[in-house]
Amino acid sequence: MAAVCIVLGLTACERKAGEQNARIDAIELGEAKKVRFPVVRTGDAKTSDKINQDLKVRIFGDESANLTTDSALKRWVSDFSGEVDFEVTYLEKGIASLNLNKCGCGSFCTCETSYFTYNTNTGEHLGVGQIVDTVGEFRSRVLADRKSLYRKGRMAFMQQLKDNESGATTDDVEWAKREYDVCAGSEDMASLALYADSLVIADRCQFPNAIRFAQPGFSLKYRYAEIRQHLRLPSLR
Repeated sequence: MAAVCIVLGLTACERKAGEQNARIDAIELGEAKKVRFPVVRTGDAKTSDKINQDLKVRIFGDESANLTTDSALKRWVSDFSGEVDFEVTYLEKGIASLNLNKCGCGSFCTCETSYFTYNTNTGEHLGVGQIVDTVGEFRSRVLADRKSLYRKGRMAFMQQLKDNESGATTDDVEWAKREYDVCAGSEDMASLALYADSLVIADRCQFPNAIRFAQPGFSLKYRYAEIRQHLRLPSLR
């Protein structure tokens, strides 16, 4: 059985009026592989439990509801030979934003990054629509920016094929073109991370493994000062 340790004080913020003194610790398994899972400490046991239970179930599924976090983590790592790591991007003004990357191998190996934002005073999970307007002008801007980046990525990919010996077949190229068009039309805004001065919307659209070499990598960054009128969290304005 892998040993479990908890690393304290990974990230902390100063206590402000009307807020809990929140920090995020890390559960780490004593193995060679990287296994670090976040544990939120708000200063209030019920609020902390609410966040950590929600986070555990969102990552490991409903079957983990009656397991402790470290038990759910050990079971998942054992079942999928997995690795887990996380990053805290924002922890102030009663808000915690973090992303968690997990890689596991079943019939084939996959990696995915999930994004979470919580109110550390209430324990509430905050969806993207509670953070920023997702139906009006800002939504239109995000969708237009995504289309523009995929259009540029498609052009760069085609130019690269002309300039280099990529080994890509005609079928690969046509397949990649279709994937560019599909991803350019995605309306997904759920992968949102908060930072000190901006929010970032990551692109979750993934090309199939066989043509992953053609996929552009990017995220959409918007400074709070530039989108103030679209923000729904007063603390970000």
